[in-house]
Amino acid sequence: MGSAASILECAQIIEDQSKNKRCIVTVSAVSGVTNQLLSMVELAKKQKPRLVVKKIHQLEQLHRNITRAFFSNEKEVSAVWEKDMLPIFEKLKAILHGTSLVGDLTHKMQAKVCSFGECLSSYLLLYALEKKGIKASRIHSEKVIRTDSAYLEANVNFTTTTLACKKYIAPLLQKNIVPIVTGFIGKDTHGDTTLLGRGGSDYTASILAVALKADEVQIWTDVNGVMSADPRFVKESISWPEMGVKMMSEMAYSGAKVVHPRSIAIAVMKNIPVYILNTFDRKFAGTKIKVDEVKDVKGIVTSDQNILLHIENPNMLDEVGFIAKVTSIVEQFGIPIDVCSTSETSFTFSVSEQDFNPKLLKSLSKVGLVRKIKNIAKVCMIGHEITQNSKIFEDVFRMCHQKKVPIQSISVGASQRNITLMIDQKCKDQVLVDLHHTWIEKRT
Repeated sequence: MGSAASILECAQIIEDQSKNKRCIVTVSAVSGVTNQLLSMVELAKKQKPRLVVKKIHQLEQLHRNITRAFFSNEKEVSAVWEKDMLPIFEKLKAILHGTSLVGDLTHKMQAKVCSFGECLSSYLLLYALEKKGIKASRIHSEKVIRTDSAYLEANVNFTTTTLACKKYIAPLLQKNIVPIVTGFIGKDTHGDTTLLGRGGSDYTASILAVALKADEVQIWTDVNGVMSADPRFVKESISWPEMGVKMMSEMAYSGAKVVHPRSIAIAVMKNIPVYILNTFDRKFAGTKIKVDEVKDVKGIVTSDQNILLHIENPNMLDEVGFIAKVTSIVEQFGIPIDVCSTSETSFTFSVSEQDFNPKLLKSLSKVGLVRKIKNIAKVCMIGHEITQNSKIFEDVFRMCHQKKVPIQSISVGASQRNITLMIDQKCKDQVLVDLHHTWIEKRT
């Protein structure tokens, strides 16, 4: 949903799919819009109304320009804009203006602000389908997705959601009308807007599939399914035809830009197959996500801009609670710990540079000598029972020795699917290519 052209691609996919099956469509916001809405929230909290108004204007221009692609003249554009889009922007302006005056925004109102992205994009897809002569109807997911009141990451009530889906969506399908459901959004028992958290639009698709007992879920992205490495850095990366949901979860939690496992797990566990497909390469058959593991699937996931913190205190030998003291301090700063390794007298862990707080070092120095290592890249090798294969460790250390790449830390996942190296950031790209060639290309 990044541009008028990509929205028309989506409309073409729906047209092709609906020739031999009944389809329900759920949409995410136009690319980057949710982040823009979040930035408006922060500006409103800082009481900067002029900057908020400027950003809202930019958002209006973006959506109006896309709208123009679906109509033959400006008069038609103005008519649908005033009927559909303008009321949404007026509500957005009202909420953020009020916030700018008081400098505060509750989670309930933040959820309302962030929901506007999908409200707008669902109209854009509706226009694109109507341009193709496809009968479609827009359904705000607040009508059908019922949740609790955890506004920013709500839990779904599947009983009431199923009843609502049968009431509002099933009749449209019987009339061969394509329902366009806004992703990411729900409603609590008080009638307030809630959000489904990360991967919310994909999660909406899974919820609808379970509620209406769909034959399959299709997630359309901009790459060829789940791949063995980021194709921007590894030209020989492989697209896997099938993958177990646990392996995909391992990749996602290691930082891969794949579908978030939480968003599709409910469908997979109900034996509804989930396919991850490429909007711009419809010849690609997709990656099928299933319950059972596929043993030959492998992947390498990398991320940079990490910091390693090494805390050492020889006096803690045979003492109880050293690691607990460290983690409790980190928790006080609200910083998530990523990779960690430990010994009797030391504890090493990584955090992202974005999350790091310099004041953390002073607090940690109370429990031991702290060493900070910057510019660290994380390299995760992920595969079925990879930690049980000593040959892989041999290959990794040999390659790092030959390339003179020092390993700052190594961690072995308890799941037996993950070996993580922490190395100098400037070595990351070469290590990624070499590991992929040795471990994946030669053994596939």
